[in-house]
Amino acid sequence: MTTQTIKTVYHLFPLGAIGNREVESLEEWIPQALRLGCNTLLLGPVWDCSAHGYDIRDYDKIHPNLGNKQRLAAVLAKWKRAGFGILFDAVLNHCGRNFPPFVDLCKHKEQSMYKDWFKEIDFNGNTPCQDGFSYMAWNGCYDLVTFNHANPELRAYLFNAVRLWIEDFDIDGLRLDAADVIDTSFLAELASFCKNKRPEFWLMGEMVHGDYRKLLQNARLDSVTNYEMHKGFWSSCNDGNLFEIAWSMERQFGKQGVYRGSNLLQFLDNHDVMRIGSQLSNRAHLWPLHILLFTVPGIPAIYYGSEVGWLGEKTRDSDQALRPALIPANLAEGPYPELQEFIAKLARIRERTSFLTSDCVNNLKVCAQQFAFAREDSAGNLGGIVAINLAAEKVMLPIVIPREQRHPGRHWVDLLDPSESYCEGDDGFCIRMNPCFGCILAPSASSEQLC
Repeated sequence: MTTQTIKTVYHLFPLGAIGNREVESLEEWIPQALRLGCNTLLLGPVWDCSAHGYDIRDYDKIHPNLGNKQRLAAVLAKWKRAGFGILFDAVLNHCGRNFPPFVDLCKHKEQSMYKDWFKEIDFNGNTPCQDGFSYMAWNGCYDLVTFNHANPELRAYLFNAVRLWIEDFDIDGLRLDAADVIDTSFLAELASFCKNKRPEFWLMGEMVHGDYRKLLQNARLDSVTNYEMHKGFWSSCNDGNLFEIAWSMERQFGKQGVYRGSNLLQFLDNHDVMRIGSQLSNRAHLWPLHILLFTVPGIPAIYYGSEVGWLGEKTRDSDQALRPALIPANLAEGPYPELQEFIAKLARIRERTSFLTSDCVNNLKVCAQQFAFAREDSAGNLGGIVAINLAAEKVMLPIVIPREQRHPGRHWVDLLDPSESYCEGDDGFCIRMNPCFGCILAPSASSEQLC
């Protein structure tokens, strides 16, 4: 699986989604993911843990709620036969306190053979857990013990775990949890290890802040979670300030964009952040936001349930509302079940429209509540135009096409509504946009006749 073969990612969090049901219930999501136009499954943590999936205690044992390795492998084989690539959520930065080597450390202290597996062990210190020594806790969470990736025995242990995942489950790639705080030399070695086993094995790093090139170039990963755009998506809507998302798009994917060609993962929400339906002040903005999601450079991802605007708020102490037990049959009970058909339409347009696979944008018109940008190829040729409108009323938005790209008499058709068409004048044309919606404009091959 390569970045070019990933169309749209469907993100499931199995420890939440299946609730008290059997692991085989994950099969029920296959038709739903296909319906949305997805061809890649990102599966949240599946390993034995103490609480939430990221506090692993056994890297070779499935969580009891998910049955056993054989049953999960059989389920994933059905996803593969349906045409999906499979990505595992890999927690390689830290473990849970019940991870056997850490339990050994707690018992034997300085005499433990695993004392160098973990970061910043200090036998003169202590922790809130009264361990009699201190260690680096991920993000201050003492139920998550940070690994020392400089230790060769630990590296060998983790690489072997990944090897078994590939062999036992036929996975195609990994999402690397907390990749932004993992030593890049470890990640680069991991990338070499995985690609030696499978040349097209795909690695995506979770990075919330900072320069993504740290992981894309130094660690040789294939993709990174685009949290900058994620924040810009919803806050531009809530603030009525599309200048924010326009600035991020220009910085990332403009002519001098720092991430051109990187194919970052684009998402409106996931298992760690508030559901987009709950995040938006005006839920009618779900429609223009999804237009953006499927038309900016990168790989769009849909988090289970959010295709119908499922609600869920993150609290200070719990992410449980973000990871609900849910079955596809209940999606019709979501606030906006009609949204999923719109997402499927966007996915079809994206798959069939060549200019939406380019890596460059050019902002054409930016207002507080309207935004239009061009998708261009590497040579600067104009492929298509995308525009969105956050306002609660219809808007006429003038578009000025750059001089070197003008073609007076060229005909433009809205792929979202082919009955809407425009004839390009000397310097551009004016777009008619419905409230809280947008358009995806492509030049018509028979433009002169239609004009």
